[in-house]
Amino acid sequence: MKILITGGTGFIGRHLAALWQDAVHEIVVVARNIDASLFHTNVGCIEADITDANDIQAAIIFARPDVVIHSAAMSKPNDCELQRELCYTTNVQATQHVIDACKAVGAKLIFMSTDFVFGHYGPYTETDAYCPVNYYGESKMMAEKLVAASGLQYAIVRTVMVYGEKLQGQNNTFLHWVKDNLEQQKPIRVFTDQYRSVTYVNDLCRGIESIIDKGFQGIVHLCGKEIYTPFELALQVANYFGFDKNLVLPVTKESFPEAAMRPENSVLSIDKANGELGYATTPLAAALPQIFG
Repeated sequence: MKILITGGTGFIGRHLAALWQDAVHEIVVVARNIDASLFHTNVGCIEADITDANDIQAAIIFARPDVVIHSAAMSKPNDCELQRELCYTTNVQATQHVIDACKAVGAKLIFMSTDFVFGHYGPYTETDAYCPVNYYGESKMMAEKLVAASGLQYAIVRTVMVYGEKLQGQNNTFLHWVKDNLEQQKPIRVFTDQYRSVTYVNDLCRGIESIIDKGFQGIVHLCGKEIYTPFELALQVANYFGFDKNLVLPVTKESFPEAAMRPENSVLSIDKANGELGYATTPLAAALPQIFG
């Protein structure tokens, strides 16, 4: 099977490519700028801009994949709130470009989405109504609706606060940001009033693999079973390394306002994934040694 991944240089895209680089699948990654040396020689690389309809269509028609995993997105909520036009172009219009290209080659589309399509009152199931509280969530909601109405074979994957090993050339995840600051004895301000189903990237990738292998269609939540606030998560990192926990400073949305509102509780139910995909999760305590050694 041939699988094309948009956002191939992003955190999830890189980990998916690494998972399958030695598998029977043929993998192609697409991004605006690609350093092919960061990928296994079995992984094909195509430079294309998802916001350019002709560019992304040419890339997908050239590759002719069986499955397209659309993980490229503008995903920083504050940036999305302050640059709404760019967010709409990147997250909504570009999704339509990918849909059109998938139709041209008859590919199944797996669309990566977010807990931020919901609001303050989790846990949420796949059938709960949309209720985003920021523009990032709105943009992903609009994109989800385009995918669902596309007529394609599709799966929509909602995930939450993904963490894992930082591969060569990647930016810090939240956990690495915490480690780097505490290691340098720098205080960090972390929210105590946002509850998340934090997700180990290896679990997420295996869940996506199950979607492909089982031919799953529809919406599914692939995230962690454990629930943490960012503050609690930072304390777990501090405890693991023996850093000074007094450097982890608790803040709330009232005391430390941001451009984009965050949901208070966007926890997602994974009962559907457990039952239909055999999805399993790794506890944070077991993941930390795999990430940091």
